[in-house]
Amino acid sequence: PLRLRLTLRLDSMRRVDAFGLVVLALALVGVTVSNESEEKGEKLIVHIVAHTHDDVGWLKTVDEYYTGANYSLAASSGVTYAGVWSIIETMVDALADDPAKRYTYVETAFFERWWNEQNDRKKAVVRRLVKSGQLEFVGGGWCMNDEATVQHEGIISQMTRGHEFLRREFGIVPRVGWQIDPFGHSSGQARLFKDMGMDSFFVARIDYQDREKRIAEKDLEFVWRGSPSLGAASDIWFSVMINHYCWPAMLNWEGGDAEPVVDDRAIFGYNVKRLSDQFRGVVQQYTVASRHRHVFIPFGCDFSHANAKLNMINMDKIIRYINAHEDEYNMHVMYSTPYTYTKMVNAEKLKWTVKTDDFFPYADGPHAYWTGFFTSRPALKTALRSGVQHVRAADMYTALHALGHAGKAARANAAEALANLEAARARVGVVTHHDGVTGTEKQAVADDYALRLDMGLGDVAQALRASVAAASGADAALELCPLRNVSVCAATEHLDAVDAEIHAAIFNPVSLPRDAFVDIPVPHADLRVVELGGDGVRELPVQITANNAEREALVDAAGAMNYTLTVQAPLEALGVRLVTLQRAGSGTARRAATVERAAVPAEGVVLRNGLVAVAFSGTGELQHITDEHSGTTTALTAEFFYYIASEGDEEDSQASGAYIFRPQNASLYRFGGAPVRAEVVRGDLFSEVTVSYAGGLETAVRLYKDRPSVRFEYTVGPVDMSDYVGKEVICKLKTDLASDKRLYTDSNGLEWLERIRDERPTWKLNVTEPVSSNYYPMSAFAFLRDEHTNRQFTVLNDRAQGVASLADGEMEIMVHRRLLCDDGRGVGEALDEAGQPDSGRATEGLVTAGVFELVVAAQPDAMRFLRFGLQEFSAPELVAFSQDAAALQRSLGSGSARSLVRAGALPSNVVLHSFTPEAEDEALIRFQHIFAKGEDPVFSKPETINLHKVFADIEIVSAVETTITGNTELATLKRLHWITDDADGTHARPADTSSIELTPMQIRTFRCKVRRTA
Repeated sequence: PLRLRLTLRLDSMRRVDAFGLVVLALALVGVTVSNESEEKGEKLIVHIVAHTHDDVGWLKTVDEYYTGANYSLAASSGVTYAGVWSIIETMVDALADDPAKRYTYVETAFFERWWNEQNDRKKAVVRRLVKSGQLEFVGGGWCMNDEATVQHEGIISQMTRGHEFLRREFGIVPRVGWQIDPFGHSSGQARLFKDMGMDSFFVARIDYQDREKRIAEKDLEFVWRGSPSLGAASDIWFSVMINHYCWPAMLNWEGGDAEPVVDDRAIFGYNVKRLSDQFRGVVQQYTVASRHRHVFIPFGCDFSHANAKLNMINMDKIIRYINAHEDEYNMHVMYSTPYTYTKMVNAEKLKWTVKTDDFFPYADGPHAYWTGFFTSRPALKTALRSGVQHVRAADMYTALHALGHAGKAARANAAEALANLEAARARVGVVTHHDGVTGTEKQAVADDYALRLDMGLGDVAQALRASVAAASGADAALELCPLRNVSVCAATEHLDAVDAEIHAAIFNPVSLPRDAFVDIPVPHADLRVVELGGDGVRELPVQITANNAEREALVDAAGAMNYTLTVQAPLEALGVRLVTLQRAGSGTARRAATVERAAVPAEGVVLRNGLVAVAFSGTGELQHITDEHSGTTTALTAEFFYYIASEGDEEDSQASGAYIFRPQNASLYRFGGAPVRAEVVRGDLFSEVTVSYAGGLETAVRLYKDRPSVRFEYTVGPVDMSDYVGKEVICKLKTDLASDKRLYTDSNGLEWLERIRDERPTWKLNVTEPVSSNYYPMSAFAFLRDEHTNRQFTVLNDRAQGVASLADGEMEIMVHRRLLCDDGRGVGEALDEAGQPDSGRATEGLVTAGVFELVVAAQPDAMRFLRFGLQEFSAPELVAFSQDAAALQRSLGSGSARSLVRAGALPSNVVLHSFTPEAEDEALIRFQHIFAKGEDPVFSKPETINLHKVFADIEIVSAVETTITGNTELATLKRLHWITDDADGTHARPADTSSIELTPMQIRTFRCKVRRTA
């Protein structure tokens, strides 16, 4: 969205020619900027790219933006009328009236709504416009996703949702990545766009220092190599708009002060020549950093062209006049599209520089680092992560259980499951938007996003119910418990009744076996878990623990239960295990032992599981962790602090807000106060130490049986604001590693990048904000390395967060934010989230509960834990409850456990990334090599699989390799070639499906016809 500040800043000054000031500043220091084509006397080709940037939620909800409702909120951002239906309607009419016109559209979440309202005649018109190239879709995802806070599974899912619509209705493949508003750009996004078949990637926001350097060096366009593992096969041509994505002020006839163009001399006010001369000056400013004769002029902005004809009629007059006097103006002006511009630049056969890092963090001024949104609205971020993984797991469960069964009823249930999954992908996908998961929307819009995520989980439950019905012939109601982490589960509340029981299907959504430890809230301790079906009764290991009373009081969740039952459930690859929770006192059952809490002794305590030992002080706080095999001990403490959020100062008025993190200074203040209670739990499945603090903080450090990692749980909030001070809460993890200023962070959960404190890889950083300028996005993991001792400290997180290493051996992760000020980027309200509306803390502020998985290990064990552990941690088991045991059993076939992957069919470093059913006999199937190049001497090698021998009950009838979103066959994709000095990779060729090679970090996608064999 258009984010204007009251104070003037380079990237915000869109109405006062900000990039012209950049050019002036460079000239003042002796840097000459000019256009090489003009110097050679070449005629400029001016591309007028008409577009609209339509947020699927920001100041208004996605529905309000579509209909135009809540007009006053849109007007407050400078948008005359934000009603997307009218934008599309008038745009289509304008294109249909004139075949010379071109238009660019992006968000299919809006376009599909509009499309479904049209009659066949209007649809035929649009299909003609798309076929002729007048209407071009760029990006083409369900939304324009954020790049810092969404993992690759979420990006691929929402992009596939949009691309499938475009494939089905128009038979097209978007060839341009269009991310003009996200607040920084990831290398993971770049490689995924290449995997989608795109040839170019357009953006508007890069760091102001980087922009100045690139303008001076004429390097705003280059090749981005998004994956070090894939090499040049991941290359995509990248173009940074020199003056953001909005039209020059003189061309904004719809909502600005642009002068109407008069080209009839009979009318007083004839001005077409004067305005054409003025336009020539604008064009010259746009060319100052160009290496070729093509000039890209964006013709649109936020929610532009609600009156497309008004804008285009005026633009037509300037185009006609200049083109009638081409020799005088030395330019030709035309309506164009991003892909037309891409192809014409490609035809110039220039050699391009290559970028291999990313564009984080983004700053639009010396004291304005957009690193706050990495953490803003932490509960929404974890809800999105959960939503994406629930849909992904339900996709797999449905595809492997529900498709291909004989009978009318089975086919009807399968169709219902597919419809529910389609709805779930749409609801969850919209939250990946760059003003959704980022937490940079108004509170009412955040509430709307949360509602959509909840409805998406409802769709998932219905899809699972229909899948079980398709496989079993019985309609078994299924219930999910998404709030198990706060001790809430409606499905188990009735277990306090005599002889009560509940059945559950536990599904492993990863094609690697796991020993799952599943936490289930229960009302009492007199319970056991047995396998459902099979011969005899086999109990599974359980541990029942009384919940921490202080934590429960802090969360104050309605319906929270007093105990948590942890069951150890061995799961095969893509395996399902059926279990029953029942009263231990009924029948021949025995009472399960309840694990009691005890005070931590004054001398401290050590937890051991045979792999690691974790030591705690007498107050329950972490001290160190020891590898029991090597005997290596690493100091490790975890403390919570907060920065005071700046409200602006004498040096700069910039405040900390939803987008921007700006601490008042580098001072840290302890959060939560002193420990007041420390308890230890020792059990057969896990041991843990819990600590309650004086205010707004609870921690639990858990060590599971036979695991090398430590689970660190925290509950933070409400953040006290009685002192009228905004607070940025962090968890500081401190080790004795000599990390040499280096921190390593992930890119959308794929590969990792090295971050060096106070440095940037491609320019010399002027450090004006020593804290916030060193914060980076952590969407899945981060780690520190000590090259001298060969130790690595790795942290996996359960949601996107901001992370920094401001001192060697330290990693600080921002976990919560509560602020008093708006940061002036358009949202217009402070980030001050209320508590749960059904709790006693609704007015006190949000309480958020989160999890880190911690491990210290030597190489190569450290990267093996990261890669294998990430599969399990990021994709937790799916647990669905039901009262109908018979239906669950029939859906599984026989027995209580089953694997849906043939033994040995997949090597351990290759996983089933996703199995997305699209019809009763058709699915998109993706496989991923989960190790990066050079990470491991064994697992970083290429692997070969046979697609036809992977699945136990599904036959692959036919398969063709496609782009990652399935929108076209790889064999038919014609890519543009970009010239660089070091093109050291090759593009993937369509695979023989009986011998598919996957190289490190590669994802390969197949559109398959499938048939059930069992």
